[in-house]
Amino acid sequence: MSQDKSKITDSDKNVHAGHRKRVKEKFMENGFKGFNDHEILELLLFYVVPRRDTNEMAHNLINICGSLSAVFDAPYEFLVEKGLSESAALFLKIIFSMNKKYVEDRFFSETNQYQKEDLRRKLISTFLGLKQEQVVLVLFDTDGTELFYGVISEGSFNASELNIRLVTEMAMKYHAASAVIAHNHPSGIAYPSDTDIESTFIMKEALAKIGVTLSDHFIVASTVINGFTSDPSLLELFL
Repeated sequence: MSQDKSKITDSDKNVHAGHRKRVKEKFMENGFKGFNDHEILELLLFYVVPRRDTNEMAHNLINICGSLSAVFDAPYEFLVEKGLSESAALFLKIIFSMNKKYVEDRFFSETNQYQKEDLRRKLISTFLGLKQEQVVLVLFDTDGTELFYGVISEGSFNASELNIRLVTEMAMKYHAASAVIAHNHPSGIAYPSDTDIESTFIMKEALAKIGVTLSDHFIVASTVINGFTSDPSLLELFL
């Protein structure tokens, strides 16, 4: 009986090995062209799940999460809870973060001077997949060259004394001429709340006192981004 079981196990290994070889060859020929979403995830899992059926795992994860992108957006702990090993869950989070880093490096590292649409894309990439609110500050010189870009706080955007002091100190440190503020609404829509509007006005006034123009405030929700200056009802804050 044990001998028969051993033969079945060896056969399964050969079947999996042959399948994995064919999937890899398919990718080498055309990239992900012609791949279904579960096949893309299956291929990635080959490298961290050596002896299990990653096709079934990929199907299950996409069914649970709802889409391929949702799998990559899912928290590490959630992926482990749904059956991935810690190494496999970490691998998927590394792939996700590497993709964001690639976009930033590929499209925004060649020059620090770019148009508003470029900034919109960069902000979407920064906030993509985040489950908590973060605030990004971007500082520019008089020529529109970026002096600073980074997350300055985590949590809801507000014009507390601490946040005002941090933003103004950063602006003075970099001798900025203008600034852009952005924050995300992970579970909402890309439209400012009453608190966002009030805080933006306070932040704009505080920067004006040190000779720095607040050029815009962007709200990001998933892949949607809206700026105050593109909304007629909010534009007056920046006039």
